[in-house]
Amino acid sequence: MWKQRFLSLAVILGLSVFTLHFFCTAAYLAPDSWVPNYVRKGVRGYIVPLFHQRLKVFAPDPPTDGPRLSFQFTTTEGAQSAWICPGDSLLQKHYQYRISHYQKAYRLYEGMANNLVSMHFRLNYQQSPGNDTTANYRQAVSQHVCYQMANRYALDYLERHYPSKEIRSLRLKTSRWKRGEAAHQELEYPALEL
Repeated sequence: MWKQRFLSLAVILGLSVFTLHFFCTAAYLAPDSWVPNYVRKGVRGYIVPLFHQRLKVFAPDPPTDGPRLSFQFTTTEGAQSAWICPGDSLLQKHYQYRISHYQKAYRLYEGMANNLVSMHFRLNYQQSPGNDTTANYRQAVSQHVCYQMANRYALDYLERHYPSKEIRSLRLKTSRWKRGEAAHQELEYPALEL
């Protein structure tokens, strides 16, 4: 008698877990307009740590679907460069030479862009109302290790590719394609004065 109860309880529990996982996956993959934000937040807390690509459980997103880090510099003469995105050339080299280090170099670049985006939203979430949030945000960003590493990466890149330029300031920007939309989201960060 107790074996039947245990078996039926195990079946009910297994189906409940499967149903919950199915609906969480569906809510995670659905377009943003279909799922309320509070549900999406809870679902992300379950899906991302356990099943997201960074843990290599499933195949990773295509590299062009991830965030992009761009930077722009101003010379001491006041000339401003166009936005430079080193990820494009890394991807192009990776596609030409599949068995090379360019895939890892691109993943490093993509991880830096991911960390900057996460830092931006984390710092904006931590800002308390009533404070001068712009000044607090700028100070928090300039002291954050993600911002400092991205600036170091950009300065190293500029030293290698533009050795004759004397750089006065550097600006960073990240962009990410929104799922299901043609437009992309851009975030700019405070300029670094050298």
